[in-house]
Amino acid sequence: MKKLTTLLCAALLSACSAYTPLRYTPNANNAAALSTLPGGINVLAFSGPPAFDDSCNGTWPVAAPDNMGFAAYVQGALVAELKGSGKVDDKNHRVTLGGVLEKIEFTTTRSFRGGTWAIGLRLRSSNGKSLYVTEQTEFDLGLVPHDRCRQTARALRPAVESLIGKLLASPEFKGLVTP
Repeated sequence: MKKLTTLLCAALLSACSAYTPLRYTPNANNAAALSTLPGGINVLAFSGPPAFDDSCNGTWPVAAPDNMGFAAYVQGALVAELKGSGKVDDKNHRVTLGGVLEKIEFTTTRSFRGGTWAIGLRLRSSNGKSLYVTEQTEFDLGLVPHDRCRQTARALRPAVESLIGKLLASPEFKGLVTP
């Protein structure tokens, strides 16, 4: 009876915990896109999204790591890329970037074994220019509900990597960071 009670408590506790993606780490492919850009960039905290349903399979939440919001996760990813290339300067910056995470959503019902992350980010520069970039990343899911939610959380980092990669490779990005 004691084993059954312990198993039941463990199952209930695991059902309440959130699934979180891995922390973002800079992508080597993005360093090349940043190598020709000027430095002296400051990045403000991102805002948004206006609404986000974090429920996976109607039960388990998907949350950004370290109790940060999804906007902070995307902002942190951009800052990590810029810092990794020596482009950030908080004190003597030439331009400041701000962002709004206008869309972030996931589905675990794209197909029987597939899910999708959809992300939309608007970046604004202190020079008056702005850029909107979107990403839609499809990923494979497991068959077990817990696995499906775990895979959904794990797929966020590659989706954000792709979003940031598109942003940095965009010809318009250079216009954002040039005073």
